[in-house]
Amino acid sequence: MPITEVGGGSQRATAIANNVDSTTIVFPANVVVDNLLVCGGAAWKSVAATSITVTDTRSTAYTVFSVTIGASVRLWIAYGLAPSSGACTVTVNPEGTGTYIACAIDEFSGVHLTTPLDVDGGSSTGTSTTPSDSLTTLVANDLLLGVVSHSDISTVAITPGGAYTQIGEYEDSVVTVAYNFEYRLVTAAQVYAVDWTFASSQTWAAYTAAFQPAAAAAVAPIPASPLVGNLRW
Repeated sequence: MPITEVGGGSQRATAIANNVDSTTIVFPANVVVDNLLVCGGAAWKSVAATSITVTDTRSTAYTVFSVTIGASVRLWIAYGLAPSSGACTVTVNPEGTGTYIACAIDEFSGVHLTTPLDVDGGSSTGTSTTPSDSLTTLVANDLLLGVVSHSDISTVAITPGGAYTQIGEYEDSVVTVAYNFEYRLVTAAQVYAVDWTFASSQTWAAYTAAFQPAAAAAVAPIPASPLVGNLRW
C-alpha cells in the first residue's frame, strides 16, 4: 500500500496567530485511525522558543523536530499516528508567551504503523535565495517532508522545489513569521534535496524528514512437490 495524501490535499489547513501563547488548527474532515498527521511551521518572538509542543483532540502522540534561526525564530516538523478516527483540532504551543506563529497541517495514509519514520533528515542553514537540505532515504516509496523559514523582517515570495507540493505557507515576516511546508512522494532509496526558492536572499533554516510505507505482506514460499512413486515417461 503506497503512501497517499488524504483527499488529494483536502485535509490541508493553515493558521497564523500574533502575540499568543498557542494556536489551533482544525482538520477540515475527520481524520482516520493509523493515518500520519503532520504539522509544520515557524514561530517568532524576541527570544526564540526553546521548544514546540504539538497536541490534538485525538490524543495523538506527536514527535517534534525543530531548529532555531538566529535569536528569534524556531521552525518545526511534528508527526504522529492518529490513535482513533474522528474530528481533530491540533494545538501548537511554543514555549513561553507572546509568540507569532504560522503553520500548516496535513494527513497521509499508508505509512508504516510501527516505525513510520525512515530518516530524520536534520537541518541546514544558510544565507541565499536557494534554501535546501539533503537526506538519504533507507527504503523505497517514502514520503519526504520539509519546512523552511527565514529570520529577516521582510515579505519574500517562497516557491517550493519543482518536485514538491506545498502543504502551507506564509510569506509576510513583517506581520507574523514566514515559512513554507512541502512534501514529495518518491520511489527509490537514495539521496534527495528538499529545496525551495526565495525571491531575494534571506538568512534561512530548513528541516527535513522521511517516512516509510507500510510493510508489504510477506509471501509464503510455495513448497516443493514431493515425488510420488517412481515416475517413468
